[in-house]
Amino acid sequence: MARPKKDARYMNLYIASPIADQIDAFADQTRLPKSRIAEAAFEEYLQRHVKTKGDATEYVISVNASENEG
Repeated sequence: MARPKKDARYMNLYIASPIADQIDAFADQTRLPKSRIAEAAFEEYLQRHVKTKGDATEYVISVNASENEG
């Protein structure tokens, strides 16, 4: 019997090679699917950067000054 389909959709992402290499290594070592690793990372990021108050949603992005230099 086939397992039920996950409520999901495809996203085309272009990820910097050093980050992709870390994801590959993490997936190899933990045997977790890369999609699950990415979902967990996105979820953690969004929990820190999306604030909800009542019906209002605020997207908060803080940029370090050092990231803008160079």
